[in-house]
Amino acid sequence: MATFSYMLLLSVTLDIFQTVILGKSGVVTNVTCSLKSNIIRWDWTPSFPVCSETMGTNIKIFDVAKGKVALKRFIHRLKLTENYTLQIRHPISSDSGLFTCVSHNGETSKTKIQIEPGCMNNVLLEKHSTSHSLTLKCSLCKTTPIYELDRFEWKLNNTPVTNIKGVTVSKNGDILEIQSTQKASPGKWICIFSPNTLWFAEYCMDEDKEDKEIDTGNRINGLQVLQIVGIVLLAIILILAVIVIAFLYNKFTVRKGETYQVTKDDNAEIAMIPSDASRTDPMLEAPSELNYMTIMFSENQATTVALGSPNVYASLKVK
Repeated sequence: MATFSYMLLLSVTLDIFQTVILGKSGVVTNVTCSLKSNIIRWDWTPSFPVCSETMGTNIKIFDVAKGKVALKRFIHRLKLTENYTLQIRHPISSDSGLFTCVSHNGETSKTKIQIEPGCMNNVLLEKHSTSHSLTLKCSLCKTTPIYELDRFEWKLNNTPVTNIKGVTVSKNGDILEIQSTQKASPGKWICIFSPNTLWFAEYCMDEDKEDKEIDTGNRINGLQVLQIVGIVLLAIILILAVIVIAFLYNKFTVRKGETYQVTKDDNAEIAMIPSDASRTDPMLEAPSELNYMTIMFSENQATTVALGSPNVYASLKVK
């Protein structure tokens, strides 16, 4: 029963457990596949559907058989390397999501990718969270004498953020602050370098995640909680299985050299019949010799009888 429960729980938790990888914007991220059988495709479920402008789950992004990218947003940015590892080039915040490799027999291996702010298109985006606000700051990765001042502008889903309540922007536009009391609109927040609009960086917030963006540094995400709970349950089942096995082993293993304490107020006579005695054993139905050993003790005496043979038949006659 314990083994069955263990296997059942294991089959469930294997689908829950996922590898979590934190990537950086602009830095190549490798997604490994733990399956050993032939892989037919890679799927993707976006963490930020609004920001990525991609709705749905388990969207095919790479066809292994054809060796081609299957989703437009990843064109020229995905490459399959050895052991079916998926390489993401120039990753951005909206690439975050659940990446799943699928084998020909339906087995899956899931990896959660979270792309954190970094340097992308020569714009470095940094995030700072406190208990009361979320601050996004932009600067150039590499300064150039061509542009004397760092001037930035912010957009939310391609709309200027100037009139969004609870959102403040610094004078030169490099710092944007979202107050915790304001439920900011979900979507893609873009920081654009005004003198050269080809230099920009993005930050994603989704409707279900925006409130969690504030002061999340010391929180454990839901995936980690599932992993911890699963590991604890597996450990408990393994411990119970070991206890049951040990109990059954001790119960059915014959002990040698046991000592029995016999106490009786009246005189008694104990007849010991070893297993090699000559008789017809009703259990084994095999004849053997009878050799009796009688131990007498008087009133209020206690006698210790050592049984050296593993199989002993005893009869007690009280006088």
